Amino acid sequence: DEDFDLAWCSDDPFAVASANEASPSSASPHNASVYALYRQLILWLGRVMGMLRRVNDQRAFVDRGDFYAQPHVINLGDSRAALDLAAAAVTGVSPSTSTSSPGTTATALGLREPLAKKVRRLLRRAPFLLPFLDRVRIFRGLVSRDREEARRRGMQMQMDAANRARFQPRALGFDPAMWMEDEEEEERAGPIFQAPSHVHVQRGQLLEDGFRELNKLTSTGWKRQMRIAFKNEHGVAEAGIDGGGLFKDFIGELTKDAFAPGRGLFCETDNHELYPNPKSAVDVGADHLAYFSFLGRVIGKALYEEVLVDLPFASFFLTKILGRRANDLDDLPSLDGAMYKSLKFLQRYSGDARDLSLTFTASRSGAEGDEVQLIPDGANVAVTSENKLRYIHLVAHLRLNVALKDQSAAFLRGMSDVVDPMWLRMFDERELQVLIAGADADGGSVDVSDWRRHTTYGGGYSDGHDVVKLFWRVMDGMSADERKAVLKFATACSRAPVLGFGALEPKFCIHRSMDGGSTGTGEITRLPSASTCMNLLKLPPYRDEGVLRDKLLYAAQSGAGFDLS
Repeated sequence: DEDFDLAWCSDDPFAVASANEASPSSASPHNASVYALYRQLILWLGRVMGMLRRVNDQRAFVDRGDFYAQPHVINLGDSRAALDLAAAAVTGVSPSTSTSSPGTTATALGLREPLAKKVRRLLRRAPFLLPFLDRVRIFRGLVSRDREEARRRGMQMQMDAANRARFQPRALGFDPAMWMEDEEEEERAGPIFQAPSHVHVQRGQLLEDGFRELNKLTSTGWKRQMRIAFKNEHGVAEAGIDGGGLFKDFIGELTKDAFAPGRGLFCETDNHELYPNPKSAVDVGADHLAYFSFLGRVIGKALYEEVLVDLPFASFFLTKILGRRANDLDDLPSLDGAMYKSLKFLQRYSGDARDLSLTFTASRSGAEGDEVQLIPDGANVAVTSENKLRYIHLVAHLRLNVALKDQSAAFLRGMSDVVDPMWLRMFDERELQVLIAGADADGGSVDVSDWRRHTTYGGGYSDGHDVVKLFWRVMDGMSADERKAVLKFATACSRAPVLGFGALEPKFCIHRSMDGGSTGTGEITRLPSASTCMNLLKLPPYRDEGVLRDKLLYAAQSGAGFDLS
């Protein structure tokens, strides 16, 4: 109820009991123990609610939305307030406007403390009470604030350097032409101040080229803008100047290549979900941890720039990324369902466990040939009915934590160079997967209605134009994969933004292109083209639905890089 929701947002039990009435003095000595007990109770309840939500995700006994707090308890208000609340909620920095924006004041909440503290407590104790999309907006606000802080820091460093150039002569060894005295000072100036990183890569060897070009960058360097120049498989530079679209294409193609099981860095579960390869040192070589750190930065960069990548990570690995807890037996099904069933069989086995001829040894990767001893001299210690629970948990711990410790730690180090881990802890595993891969990460199709609702037009086209009507009719009739191909062709990303097409910047636009050549029957031969940096689809005025569909799919599925368009 309302009091229960308010309890997550306050450290004052008397305020919760009567939010709009004067409470007893909190300074009374006999109330100190009440406050201490109250805070411990709320922390404990947060853990219990988190466990309930995990069980609900597995069994779905209530809708996920039933966990959300009542709207009047936490109301983020306008976008500016949400940005300030984001900083206060996660970083602890007091916002400048969090208590002055309409609909977001402490009075509106019926609480006496600044709203920032309420949101911070809520996100740390029970973030699932705040709707997912609100938390996504907070995350985007944190990224925007990080960029803004870097921009201000860079401008200040620029002014300081200019002042030094004015008063320090060359005779003292200071060159006024150089704004920064050394590389370390330039680095502190922040990513916005520095020029974009120019990255030259060849299709077919994106992982090697990307690793060589980008792995030398610092954390600050990863946050600044990147310009990508592609070469085709013949080493010839592709057409196109990167205004953002080539970068999105680079991230998408790089992750598709680097995370492929054949590369040896990641493995695939029976459900085709990805996790680090426990044998990567053998399959990749001595640099395997450097590659994991690099890929962590790539995923962090994708989150930072709001670029969705088609990577279905295993749930237990997402738990590692969130960093709230170590993996346990309940996480094993997302790694090895067969092993989980075997261990549960042993747990329920009513006979003498010695009959199963098990010892305290297990495979690190689930494959034969890499068995280790779970305890000293484990090969000579039989699993019995008395010690079988210890054996079960040691096997799960080995597979989930020990075998992947170095690879996971390297990946997380790289990811934290770009995205603060605290920013992600307001999400659970399913929500983090959506943040990484998009709202249709579960295999759903692109929402054509939402897409059309947030589309603009140019070159004489409008929503009521015959060609535009034809286009949307074709999109309605396409399969999920075909829609994603067209979306990627036009925007360099096959998935809609997490917050919907209304959050796409710039807005998706369909622009009339020149008719080009035509056949003797008047059929237009020109293919559609795109400017992905502008999310712009250049569509010739086709008159036939079948022709429009065929031309659009040919352009979208040709795989010809940016030479075609």
